[in-house]
Amino acid sequence: MPKQFRLVALMAVAAALAFAVGCGSDDDDSSSGASGGTDTAASSEFAAIAEEVEALKERPTELPDMTPIEGDVPEGKVIDYMQCGVPSCAKLGEYLKEAAAEVGWKVNIVNLGLTPEEVKAAFDKAVRDAPDAVVTTGGFDRAIYGAELKQLNAAGIPVIAHSEGLPAAPEEGVVAVESGPNRHAEIGKAWADWAISDSDGQAKVLFIDSGFPVQGLQKTALEDRLGEACPDCEFSSYQAPLESINKDLAGKIAQQVQKAPDTTHVIVGFGDMATGLPAAFAGAGISEDVKIATQEQADANIEDMRAGKIDLFHVGSGPESMWNITDTLIRYFNEEEYPAETELPRWLVTQETVPEGVDWPSVEDYQAQYKERWGLN
Repeated sequence: MPKQFRLVALMAVAAALAFAVGCGSDDDDSSSGASGGTDTAASSEFAAIAEEVEALKERPTELPDMTPIEGDVPEGKVIDYMQCGVPSCAKLGEYLKEAAAEVGWKVNIVNLGLTPEEVKAAFDKAVRDAPDAVVTTGGFDRAIYGAELKQLNAAGIPVIAHSEGLPAAPEEGVVAVESGPNRHAEIGKAWADWAISDSDGQAKVLFIDSGFPVQGLQKTALEDRLGEACPDCEFSSYQAPLESINKDLAGKIAQQVQKAPDTTHVIVGFGDMATGLPAAFAGAGISEDVKIATQEQADANIEDMRAGKIDLFHVGSGPESMWNITDTLIRYFNEEEYPAETELPRWLVTQETVPEGVDWPSVEDYQAQYKERWGLN
């Protein structure tokens, strides 16, 4: 799986949001046969894929091994959280505040928005705020805020990026990446394996791409895995306009499925994009046999999962990720070793395994595990 991602053009036409929002034309879709329709795929390979999928359906219980911190938790730190303009980023901010409260730190929310202008202005505010650290979301191209990143680096203010398509670059001031390139490649592969296993190697997959750079990683991994492992599978994609999330995006996706009525699996880039999708499919007369999967459940679509109208959540340890960022910052401030990119547990959730409530992690007792590392239990 390539570690580079397909950046959507943005630097030349920043105001057009080409990298993130995109034009989102209803006709902006692409398709390809994942491979020739041969009968050479061995059933043993499909069986191995099915075993991997079943293993990911087991709820994890342990966070990655990490030793307790060596020193004390540093006191009084202030973090600027750069909150991107979709609901899931706001939810991540809540988790960061919870972790920071445990160690006596303060989190300032800075509206990052979705446009290049908003992103640059937000980082300019962070420079003026001069916090102890910056945590950013959205995976926006670093070129947008390159000048501000240099200023933060010169001031000794570390940046940790969440959902980033590039690896950490300490020399540039990005000291760690949470949910980075490797993570998003694995998400794409897991989606492909699920579709292959669920369809006995006959999946016709439509991927809904938001235009966020990390979705390019997921898309490439998904398409590559289908091509490598499933000769009779097919792949197509649609780049959705970000501004339509929680508005009319569900209807736009339904239109794409109507154009390709043999679609069997619709995989949506992240949970906010799947809000209202089952109802839109029903209204458009789309068969209930069309499966829906997404990454990181949104509060608004968990009931659809419980009703069997959404088939798969790829849960990527959202709550744990912000506690892990706090752990990384403690170690950074203490000049202790820390991983540049942590591989947190992943979990495939179905109707049979969806937990109670709307706000749940992969590892149930993650807070206790982190507090033990910090000497707070």
